Amino acid sequence: MLTKRTTKNTSFLYFSLFCIYFSVSFSPVNPTYILGCGLILILFMQVLLRMRIQKFTLITIVFAMMFLLEQLIGINIVSFYPEGPVYLTPLLFSYSILISACVIEGFQGLKSDSRLIIYKRVYNYAIIFLVIELFTRVLNYNKENNGFYSLKYSVPYFDSNFTGLVILSLCSYLLYLKYVKGNERKIHRRILYFLLLATFSRGAIAALILTRIGLGSKKRIRGKAFLIIAVAVVIFSMLTIEYIEQSQSYSSIDGSFNSKFYIISQALSFYESLPILVHWFGIGMGNTSQFIGIFAHNIFVTMILEMGIVGTVLFLLYVFYTLKLSNGYALFIWVPIFVGGISLFSAFSPFAFIICALICCENMVDKKYEF
Repeated sequence: MLTKRTTKNTSFLYFSLFCIYFSVSFSPVNPTYILGCGLILILFMQVLLRMRIQKFTLITIVFAMMFLLEQLIGINIVSFYPEGPVYLTPLLFSYSILISACVIEGFQGLKSDSRLIIYKRVYNYAIIFLVIELFTRVLNYNKENNGFYSLKYSVPYFDSNFTGLVILSLCSYLLYLKYVKGNERKIHRRILYFLLLATFSRGAIAALILTRIGLGSKKRIRGKAFLIIAVAVVIFSMLTIEYIEQSQSYSSIDGSFNSKFYIISQALSFYESLPILVHWFGIGMGNTSQFIGIFAHNIFVTMILEMGIVGTVLFLLYVFYTLKLSNGYALFIWVPIFVGGISLFSAFSPFAFIICALICCENMVDKKYEF
């Protein structure tokens, strides 16, 4: 009976981890949505049949449902959307959270050796997929764009910046395995470093460098992590103030770099015009472009404008909950997400929540905490 359950959990975990990197964005319906929804359905069926659920799984599901409800309330409060409200983006964010609950349940009963074998295979498949993704960008080379922008178009993802977020998350877990678990996967790590460089995603590359430098030791990990995030936020805030108050343009440096500050400037102006109730519940994830003509991109714009105060508090409470469960080691994923999120943040982010769930589960096994 135990062997049968272990086999089921192994398969369930494999398919759940597959959702970290699998995507085909050009498809009318991304097949990873179908896979993920199937896994979530199986998860709920298992819970109903067994009438038992892990504490970590329950809190994750409750968080996903509360966040989705908060978003729906916010969308209902906003009286006018030029193109109609976007519901898909909040759904994808909640979907990303629920996929991590599948990882938590699939993790149960698997021994350390079995998990390491699973990780090795998942990384092998991920690298193969990401190499194919790189080839699609080379084949779709656009000579009308300048420099590396000619290689930014991606078939599996929206563009190579999203590829960078996926690789960043995979690298973050390898750093956790190396520095915390003592499991070095040098070949996987070096291949992923190359693939990350090949995305030309400067935000993701910078986030990985800071994570590697700052968290390359288990000592004082929390203090160093918060210092990294604080320094990144302060520097970016100073540049933003220069852009807004002094009308300083960074177009001469790079158009994409300049656009980050343009988004914040437009978002702040729009935010000031909104009623207090919308400040509390936000305009809904994915709706910014309707009002300022460009997507939020930035994690802090997403939190303040789209999530609202209530949504931001819910999100941060879950982040701190995972930090507590993981003894602070979830910072290996949250530091790069928050630092890299200054440049780009994706609502469709199963890679972030799945890696976070893995780190928490590994730590809870080590400490023999109750799931």
